[in-house]
Amino acid sequence: MVLSVLALIAGRLDFCPVDVSETAALSVAAAGAVCVIPGLYLLVTSTRQIAKGTTGLGLALKGEAGRFALSAIGFVVVFVQFRDLNALVFFGVFIALQAFNVIVPLLKAIKRRNRYQ
Repeated sequence: MVLSVLALIAGRLDFCPVDVSETAALSVAAAGAVCVIPGLYLLVTSTRQIAKGTTGLGLALKGEAGRFALSAIGFVVVFVQFRDLNALVFFGVFIALQAFNVIVPLLKAIKRRNRYQ
């Protein structure tokens, strides 16, 4: 999301050494929102307290289903509302953010595993 804000600022104020168009900045911000908002929903639902005698699988499934639904709704809203969206930048940033959602916890797990060996 920080990248989205920086891209918007650079696109608006024209002080960035790289030529960032307003369309590209908007595409980065939209991709960040479509990635972050469903992730926050998943975070909120998965950190709820688990009732006694349950495994918590229901909360996990509810969080993932909500994340999927919010992502789909986000894509619809973005493509309906923003006509001059740069699709290449949008999908590039979205895929990069999703990759970071996988890579960062994986690297942390590897680091933690190596610490205990």
